[in-house]
Amino acid sequence: MSVVSAKCPNCGASIQLDNEQTEGFCLYCGSKVVVSEAISLIRIDNSQSLNNYIELGKSALSAGNGKEAFEYANKALEVAPDLSDAWIIKMKSIEYLGTIGDPRISEVMQCGDNAIKFALNSTEKQNEVYSYYLNRALSLILVGISQISDVSGIKETFRVLATVSAFSAGNETLQADSTFVNLIESLISNALLLKIVVPVEVIKNNEDYLELIREISDGYVRYSQCLSDRYAIYGAKLLDSAVAARRENAKLFREGLPEIENSNFDESKINNTSSNGNCYIATAVYGSYEAQEVIVLRRFRDEILSKSLLGRIFINIYYTLSPPFANWLKNAERTNKVTKLMLDKWVNSLNRRFN
Repeated sequence: MSVVSAKCPNCGASIQLDNEQTEGFCLYCGSKVVVSEAISLIRIDNSQSLNNYIELGKSALSAGNGKEAFEYANKALEVAPDLSDAWIIKMKSIEYLGTIGDPRISEVMQCGDNAIKFALNSTEKQNEVYSYYLNRALSLILVGISQISDVSGIKETFRVLATVSAFSAGNETLQADSTFVNLIESLISNALLLKIVVPVEVIKNNEDYLELIREISDGYVRYSQCLSDRYAIYGAKLLDSAVAARRENAKLFREGLPEIENSNFDESKINNTSSNGNCYIATAVYGSYEAQEVIVLRRFRDEILSKSLLGRIFINIYYTLSPPFANWLKNAERTNKVTKLMLDKWVNSLNRRFN
C-alpha cells in the first residue's frame, strides 16, 4: 500500500489515497474518486511549491549540501511521489550522506530506478541516471585505491610486530588489517553493482559511457595491484582463487567495450605478486637495479622465497629494515666491498642453481 496526498474533486477536501488502487473514497463527502485525478488536483494546487522544492534541491546539490537536497527531494515526493526530478535529486544527494562503510548504494539504485520509471521512457532522464551510476562507480574505485594505497600505518604495525616475533608478525598484521581491507572490498563490490545495472547495449552506443567504462576498468586493475602490494608488506598474498575471481570481475567491469579491446586485455595484470619489490641493499652494492647480479637476486626472491610463508616474511622484514642500511652502504666504501664479496658468492651459487 502506497498512501499519497490527494484532493477530492467534489468537495475539495485534502485526502489520503492508496496510489496502487484505481479508485478510492473521500472520507468527508463519501464520494467515489479516481485516484489519478485526485492526485493531479493536489499537484496543481502545489505546483509552485513543487517547483520551489526542485529548484532548492538542485541548488543544495550544487553547493554540496547533500542533507538539505535530500530533505527538499523528500518534501517534493510527499506531494508527488512519481516526480522523476525529485527522485534524481534524492539519488544524487545520498552520495553526501553515505560513508565508506555504508555508501547506501541500494538506495541510490532504487531512486534511479524510480526516476527512470516515472520519466515515462524519457531518454534524457535515463541517460542522467546511468551517467550518474557510472561516475559514482568510478569515484568509489578511486576512493578504494586511495584508501588501500595508504600503507604507512600497516607498515608501522608490521615493523613493531616483527621486532617481537618475525614468525608471527605476518599473520598478526593480516588479522589487524582484515577488517579495513574487507571494508574497502565492500566498497569496490558496490562499484561493480552500479556498473552492471547499466545495460550493456546502452553502453555500447554511448561514447561517454565507453570512456567511463575504460576508466573504471583501469581503476579496478590498479586497485587490485595496490591490494597485492599492501598484502606483500606483511608476507600475505591473494589466493589463486581470489585472483581468478578478480579477473572475472574485471570482465564484468569491461562489459560493453568493443570486443577488440576485451580480447587485448592482459589478465596477468591482476595477480598476487607485489609491484613494489626493490632489492635495496643489492642495488646499493651493485649500483643499478638492472645489474645482472641484482636480477639474479630478484629471481631468487620471486621464484623461491615468495613461494613460502617464511620466505615472504623474510622478504618483508628485509624491505622494512634494509632501506636505511642501503643508504649507509652508498657512503661506506669498506663495508660495501665486504658486502659485495658476500653477495658475489651467493649470486654465483644461485647462478649454478638456476642453470
